[in-house]
Amino acid sequence: MGDDGAYYPRGTGSFIYQDGIVWGGSMYLDAARTVPYSSVSINQNVRVGGGTYGVGTRAGRVVDPSIGPSGVEYPGAPDVHIYRIRRDYAFMSRVEREASAAAVNEIGPENVTQAMIDADSARFAVDWTNWPVAKGAPYIERNGVPGYQPPPAFSEAFGVDDLITGHYDEPGLAGADLSAPADEVLWTVYNDLNVAETQSFEGSDPIGLEIQKTVWGYKRTDAIGNVWFNRYRLMNKGGVDRDASDAVSYGAFHVDSMYVCQWSDVDLGNAGDDLLGCDTLLNIGFAYNGNVRDDEYDLFSMPPPSAGYDLLSGPLVTAPGDSGIFDLKWIHGKKNLGMTSFAYFSSSSPYQDPPWVDYLNGTGRWWKLLRGFAPLGSLVTADQPYNYPAGIEPSVFTLSGDPVAGTGWLDGKGEPSSIVPGDRRLLVTTGPFTMVPGDTQEVYIAGVAGMGADRLSSVAVMKANARAAQNLFDHLFGGTPVVNRLVEIRHPGAAVTELAIRATPPPGMVVQFGEILFQPEAGSEPTFSTPLFDDGAHFDSLAGDGIWGAVQATSNRQYPYRAKLTLQTSAGPIVLEDFLTGLTLRPRPVLSDWSIVWEDGKQDGKLNPNENVIVSFSVHNVDPVNAINQLTVLNEGVSPFESNRSATALAPISPGATASGEVFTLSFHTALSESSASLLYTVAYDGAAYSSNARFPVEPWTPDASWRDTLEVLKSVGVTMNVIPVIADPAAMTGHDYLVSFVTLNDTTGEVGWSLQDMNTSAWLLTAQRLSTNIDGWPHPVVDGVQYIVRNVPTDFVDFQQLSDVAGPLNPPHFASFGFIGVPTTLAPQDRPTPDAGGGQWGIITGNTGSTMSYDYFVLRVTNGGARWPILLRNDWEIRFTAGPNYGLEPDAFTGMGNNFMRVPFELWYVGPDPNDASDDYRLFPYMIGDGDSTFDITRFDNNVSGGDNDPETDWFYWVIPTDKTPGQAGYNAIVSSIQANIPGHAYMDPAIMNGDAMRRMVLVNYNGGSVASPTFPENLTSKMPATGSVFRIVTGKPNVAGDRVVVRAIATTGVGGNGIVPDRIDLAQNYPNPFNPVTSIRYQIPQKATVKLEVFDVLGRKVQTLVNKEHVPGSYVVEWDGKTSHGISVSTGVYFYSLTVGDRLMTKKMVLLK
Repeated sequence: MGDDGAYYPRGTGSFIYQDGIVWGGSMYLDAARTVPYSSVSINQNVRVGGGTYGVGTRAGRVVDPSIGPSGVEYPGAPDVHIYRIRRDYAFMSRVEREASAAAVNEIGPENVTQAMIDADSARFAVDWTNWPVAKGAPYIERNGVPGYQPPPAFSEAFGVDDLITGHYDEPGLAGADLSAPADEVLWTVYNDLNVAETQSFEGSDPIGLEIQKTVWGYKRTDAIGNVWFNRYRLMNKGGVDRDASDAVSYGAFHVDSMYVCQWSDVDLGNAGDDLLGCDTLLNIGFAYNGNVRDDEYDLFSMPPPSAGYDLLSGPLVTAPGDSGIFDLKWIHGKKNLGMTSFAYFSSSSPYQDPPWVDYLNGTGRWWKLLRGFAPLGSLVTADQPYNYPAGIEPSVFTLSGDPVAGTGWLDGKGEPSSIVPGDRRLLVTTGPFTMVPGDTQEVYIAGVAGMGADRLSSVAVMKANARAAQNLFDHLFGGTPVVNRLVEIRHPGAAVTELAIRATPPPGMVVQFGEILFQPEAGSEPTFSTPLFDDGAHFDSLAGDGIWGAVQATSNRQYPYRAKLTLQTSAGPIVLEDFLTGLTLRPRPVLSDWSIVWEDGKQDGKLNPNENVIVSFSVHNVDPVNAINQLTVLNEGVSPFESNRSATALAPISPGATASGEVFTLSFHTALSESSASLLYTVAYDGAAYSSNARFPVEPWTPDASWRDTLEVLKSVGVTMNVIPVIADPAAMTGHDYLVSFVTLNDTTGEVGWSLQDMNTSAWLLTAQRLSTNIDGWPHPVVDGVQYIVRNVPTDFVDFQQLSDVAGPLNPPHFASFGFIGVPTTLAPQDRPTPDAGGGQWGIITGNTGSTMSYDYFVLRVTNGGARWPILLRNDWEIRFTAGPNYGLEPDAFTGMGNNFMRVPFELWYVGPDPNDASDDYRLFPYMIGDGDSTFDITRFDNNVSGGDNDPETDWFYWVIPTDKTPGQAGYNAIVSSIQANIPGHAYMDPAIMNGDAMRRMVLVNYNGGSVASPTFPENLTSKMPATGSVFRIVTGKPNVAGDRVVVRAIATTGVGGNGIVPDRIDLAQNYPNPFNPVTSIRYQIPQKATVKLEVFDVLGRKVQTLVNKEHVPGSYVVEWDGKTSHGISVSTGVYFYSLTVGDRLMTKKMVLLK
């Protein structure tokens, strides 16, 4: 708890990380809006303000705008804070008090102390008594006397109900029904008059706004219990400098083309797998999970929820004959604007967060976002629409499809118009409107949550809750009677659905007649309706007893329906928009033909104790009328393989048809003592869902002790760490040697796969197998009792590390790049450079070209569009700052100004696949692009990896490979000698001495090192260059390539020799215990004197820890691993591998850390 802004349901998964509002408009000096604000020094006609992760406002109201920024309340004053009241605060139960104190302190209820409870209760009492009506906080007027008269203090003789029955004024908020006030209310006021604060957001000057924010909610268990309401009251009070000259003249602007947006960083559990969408009919922007399951919500056995922001009403604009809402009252001759655009940005995408403290780019991109355009370019570049899919016109409403029905413009497809799931930020915008000096406008927004049976039905539930919120708002929060309901759904024929519905009004309500209208929750199927009866013959109990019912038959419908109830009463009509939701008007699909198709134990096609299995099944669409367009079957129990936790139909299932095949498989696990096993599953189909289970008998089996041990892998050619042979069925093993050969599967794409040969019989047992991208996924084929896990390593960088500085080695190393733009690292939670002993915070990135800086852009530039990966992969590289002399060249081919040979402060080195083995290391030569001063140094160019102007970058450098790659410096020296002999005549990439380059366009950035605009630059910087002794390492992935070969010896071993007996063979035993937490023991033995290396790796092949690296005499040994890296950092739960290297022999086994 404590890291996120909201959790849903309370006490479970994180839901929203942060939200806020952002506004923007054009400043004018005259009422006709013909004279825009501008000045010679800075033209800020367009201004943007508000807040996201950083804010451009300060707490407090505007008291005297005539004196400018000083005419506001002091933010630190005792009465300037967020006020929070509950009308029942004096009568809350112990459980309610604990929950409230937990929320305020952002902890779990189990950690709440009595002091916290007492402080929270006291705060409620103080805020209730000192409710700031004089500042603008809302109150409920009941006693008929103008102005607010505080009610009596609560006591045994005066309770919550007495506020209403006694007609007392009350702090808080109510709408048309004064007897139905909000149960909890928060209120605060802030302003944008402080210039420095406002500029710190996106570089804009103030507009002159006071903002009063009210948040409220209701203690209800229906749809409204999943909603919180927000009112933003924006007041154009002025207090800003309107003079374009150096003089100061405080006043207010006429603001034109004003927009207001709700911004939110919605994180539904795991932050990196979310999707977005908008509903233009409901005025909602929403988020939902991109995966069927979410790790965080799995901890609570819950499906991922959906979060939405419902624009209940926007600002008022003139509209003769229409009506709009202001201050929760209807205003004639006006109307409220709705959602006028929906936009987004996302990490690791073309659409990034606008840079902070940057008027041209930050304000410029927000100005585009507010009007529905992509956050690209700057204030002076042309607007660009978001990438949009074929067949859909460009629109300011991005991602406007229906994910429940699977139609329209949808997120998450991995296309330019629909990027892969990620960490999204949404913007629900309303505008444009104008604000004259002294004007006040309101925006009402409901935050809405919903949780269904799966990620998509959560969207449907969220929208149903939003409709309920909109209905309540449209009735100005008038009380809605509770009508009890009962529904039965039957299928008297395969093609027909019959609904039996009963509605029971509250006592005293006289109903004259009623009707139910059925509307589709997705798709475009037709509506239908039925009258209600009170005659004892229509599922309505007894005739004339006031209970109403209906029985309605209809043909099957593809998508779920909702029911709108209308009751005509003696007091007028009562309308319940979502009387019933999620009505499934079709027979359920049926799962059958269950069969075991894979198992990691006895290969008998049966369930055995403690086995992991994959089962296949068929899906029968019982409905003879409608196809099933979308279907996912989800394992609700323990799933050993995440990739087989769910199964999704790849094509629609026709009416009455049965679908089967490889796509319909699920994995599950049997316990050690079970006689039968049950697979609990949920079937989600076309917006509906149900849960059921399948049972399987368990066949007794007592496996050999070697079961699930990892076999020995012998070096032949290439990397061995990516082949993990695990014993599945010891009785089926042959004792043979097996060759894993890596081959090219596709000459066009270069995809690498593998084949398996029995070296004893020469038979090829598997051919052209694809590499696994998920080590815990399926399929990993089982052959002759051995499961072969052969994994793929992504083509990517793994880490960027600073190993040492002027003071010596860094332990642990510093992360030397920028994780907050997506650069990978093994040094988490580090996400940016750390100050070193030389005073700098040095990070590796590519040079600033004006394009948005991202990890994808870095890779594009440094690898030359991926062309350098064949050179980079499987090798590591170092930048070493030494006393020299070291040399580099700025070639004429880059500058057109002749070759410029110069001294540089660093060396570039290839350190090969094992940086601890210097025998293959060779030195490279740097080409450079400088800033014209003929020196490699820090420049006045600010790198745009972060906001501000304080990230100076070095000159660019290229890693030139020598033709002579003899270990050491021979190739480098040959280049230097050749250039020195004839500097003007050096030919670019002279093949006699050079063999291309490994990386390009690289720079080092002193992160937050000092302003490049300072008149004392570079003396103002924390460091001008990494100090001598600094070493930076670039780590890449280590995949196998075609031609690699490793040998697996299928001989099970059960332990190591002991009792003083010299072992007769090399052996590596399975760690014990396994799984473990936090320490495990690893045994190994060697038969003769040798150098031994025992290392731990993660699932990506990254070294975690070297446990042993020294010469041993023959014998048996035991080493403990404490679950930490070589830098003392505890590793996370997961699968790890430990490898024993003795001479040219290598053995690897798998272990599992569980926390």
